[in-house]
Amino acid sequence: MNKDLWQTLNGLCKTNRCVQDRVNELYGRISFPYKIRSKFADWIEEQDWESLDADDDFSKKRAENLYKELVMKIDSTEDVLQKEQGYDLEKTLDLGRAKDSLKKAFDGNYLTFVEVIRRCLGEERLLVQSCEEDSNELKRKVRCDAAIDVETIQIQQKLAELHDNIALIGHKIQDVQKNQEKFQLEYMEKEEKIKQLEKELMKHKHPEIEGMLATITRELGRSSQENFSNRKDMTNSLVLATSSLNEVLQLIWKEIDKWNFEQKQEITALTKPVDGSLDKLDKLCNEIGDALIKMVQHLENALLVFQAIRYSNDTCEDDLQNTRTGVIEQLLTEHLKRVLVVERSIPDRVLKVSSGKSLGFSMSLRLLGGSGLGLSFAPPKVMMSLFHEKSIPPGYEHTAGFCNILNGQERTFTVNRGTNSFTAHFHSVQLKNVKRPDRGKNEELVTEYKYAFVFYTSVTVCSQKFPMKVISLPIILTSQTSQEIMAKGTLIWHAAFSENNSFEYKETVPWCDVARVLTALFQQNTGRALTQGHLLYLAKMAFRHKDSRRLPEATIGDFDKKPISEKQVIRDRLSGRDFSFWKWFYACMNLVIYHVKKEWQDERIYGFISKEDAKRKLKDAPCGTFLLRFSESNIENSQKSDICGFLTVAVMEMDPESGQKKLFHVKDYLSPKEIHEKGLAPILDAMEVVEYADNSKKKRLLQFLYPDKTTRFEDIFGTYIKQKESSDDGYRRGKYSIEIFLTDEQVRKGRQDSIDGSVCDTGSCPPSVQMTTPMSSPLYDINEWPQECAPGPSYDMQQLLLTMPMERQVAAIRPSFVPTQVSMQTSMQYGNPHDFQLTNDFLASNTEIDLNPFMPGGQILDDSRLEELLILRMDSDGDLVISSDVHEHLDFP
Repeated sequence: MNKDLWQTLNGLCKTNRCVQDRVNELYGRISFPYKIRSKFADWIEEQDWESLDADDDFSKKRAENLYKELVMKIDSTEDVLQKEQGYDLEKTLDLGRAKDSLKKAFDGNYLTFVEVIRRCLGEERLLVQSCEEDSNELKRKVRCDAAIDVETIQIQQKLAELHDNIALIGHKIQDVQKNQEKFQLEYMEKEEKIKQLEKELMKHKHPEIEGMLATITRELGRSSQENFSNRKDMTNSLVLATSSLNEVLQLIWKEIDKWNFEQKQEITALTKPVDGSLDKLDKLCNEIGDALIKMVQHLENALLVFQAIRYSNDTCEDDLQNTRTGVIEQLLTEHLKRVLVVERSIPDRVLKVSSGKSLGFSMSLRLLGGSGLGLSFAPPKVMMSLFHEKSIPPGYEHTAGFCNILNGQERTFTVNRGTNSFTAHFHSVQLKNVKRPDRGKNEELVTEYKYAFVFYTSVTVCSQKFPMKVISLPIILTSQTSQEIMAKGTLIWHAAFSENNSFEYKETVPWCDVARVLTALFQQNTGRALTQGHLLYLAKMAFRHKDSRRLPEATIGDFDKKPISEKQVIRDRLSGRDFSFWKWFYACMNLVIYHVKKEWQDERIYGFISKEDAKRKLKDAPCGTFLLRFSESNIENSQKSDICGFLTVAVMEMDPESGQKKLFHVKDYLSPKEIHEKGLAPILDAMEVVEYADNSKKKRLLQFLYPDKTTRFEDIFGTYIKQKESSDDGYRRGKYSIEIFLTDEQVRKGRQDSIDGSVCDTGSCPPSVQMTTPMSSPLYDINEWPQECAPGPSYDMQQLLLTMPMERQVAAIRPSFVPTQVSMQTSMQYGNPHDFQLTNDFLASNTEIDLNPFMPGGQILDDSRLEELLILRMDSDGDLVISSDVHEHLDFP
């Protein structure tokens, strides 16, 4: 199994620096010399180290023979090196130093020698297997630059040293016990001899007898002193090992605290536990748990040795008793307080409750290091309760919570035989008879009440029973979906700014700390971080700040240290708005996540910028230069939990009234729903405006995306338009246009009259948006159509048309897409009607009619609602009919 292991490992070290570092780390923390492992690799790999795992005479003798055989091989190699031509003194000295280190560590400790080599071979095999199975997985496992791996390696080094030390102490206790037993026999024999000599001296004094008595007494005293010294040395070793145990425990506790902190902070996006970190902690806790149990056993065994022979004025026994008490009552008790963790909690920690009953949810616990603590044969049971944050009981005895928990009965920890992890799962759990203090009447009030699950269990370790409990991270109970946004905001604030106790938090913090959370959230959820300009704008929004012309413009430094409260950020409504800063920010983030993520990541959307700043940036830009910003006045008015914000186009264009360049803000057609249905780029591409120099012509409104003033719109947004056209819903998108009116209704009517004497009745406040239309005319109401003339796949409209004035023939039908000009052939569909003007010329035509669709209110039709594609045409008898033979004309599915 170990054949060619060292050779294989050396090959990997040459190609992978991390493997070399791992090997160096392995032989840097153990007492087996690297030089000997390398020089005698073949011999080491040929021996059966695995069978020598028992503390019996055969294993001890075999271990001693292996050790002595290795030493002899080293001596022989030294002799060969000295006799070789070109004798290398440095190589011989290196090998000599390695031999001295080997003897110092293992001379007389032969089972420890075997155990260390077995551990080295095991770690080497694991390293080689990891490389062979998956090189990428190896990089993840031995990633030397990851902070948690560095910490883990340091702990593993100290753990290895601790285990070696504990193993040596175990052998030392056995040696002391054997020597003490030998001393007891010697004492009994010599004490009998002394009594005999004393009786002889009482009969007659003789110098020889006196000399023998003195010699025996000295030997007995020397043996007694040697036994006392061995006991003292053993006591010191146990005390030092306990100190090392405490040191390693502190490091592991620090890592557990770090994991808990990162789990709490995960909702803030500032940090989160590294994948697999809990499994690593579990392994470390198994090792330290095993060390704890062995340490307690060694202390108890040592106390038994002391109780066999007691010396006057000997404090060692008291020292050991105090050490044992400290290990159990302090180290073990504190360790058990930390190793029970909530591995999986409720998603986002928000739970909806309706009519006193919650939705179903699942949670799971992990008991870190349960196997190492010897709990595999009697896995503990765990119970759960729910409490309000201010009423969590301080004790460790199970207490019923404020509501019933369906399917929340006692669970037993299960052991994963592959990983030795202890887990307890609560599946399909549901709260019942929930009576919340806020009664769910107010979305701001709901955030004032937080709850937590408390899990209770107990374990028996070292013949003592220890109660345990763990409190989950805070959760919030809501009654409406719309409350989830406020609940998340509160939980994020509390997680980001809480102290060690999850329920104690800072109500006021510097703005820079809030900004750090906001940019982390945006970075994680959208893939692009916020800039300093974004954060300055957000600071002004949060503080309701307005720049004054009489004072210098505010900078980010003016806000960084300025305190801001949770109430200002999460609950207080913005000036003149019916939503808070947090709700608006969250809606803007959702808009990016669900609708314009690619455009945001590609920096096509400027995002957080005020109207005034947009005006300053675009003031010197050519006409048609624009940027996309988040609307600060509008978000979706919905009960959804994932409401979105709105986009606004800020564009520099010639003002028809003044004849000067002016910044216009266009927000029509940029709602989340319309962006989702049509795509942002196609909507922007469709926007047109009447040319200032020639009112009879139209041009593309959006020409250049700020700050690029040379690259055309189609070069920047062409890719997005093609992606939308080739979407996987099976429909091809036709091109449509949206006319943007930059003047109000009265001015536009006057300008239209001056052109052709007609009046456009489709205006709105500047800038307004309307679909392209010809002259307006009296419209025929679709509701007045005769019932017997309901339009169908083939409908004779001549009777209907004869009832209308000949000069204003109107048909009411609906287009399947919205072209600017429909020439010769048009795809149409009836239903939810919109109006089209048909001129007198159509009656004299034997061809299909040229139509120009007008859509009231500037509404873009939803293609997904189209039911049937129709064609308006003249049949062979001159009758006007609606036909369904669309596929003969257009390539539509």
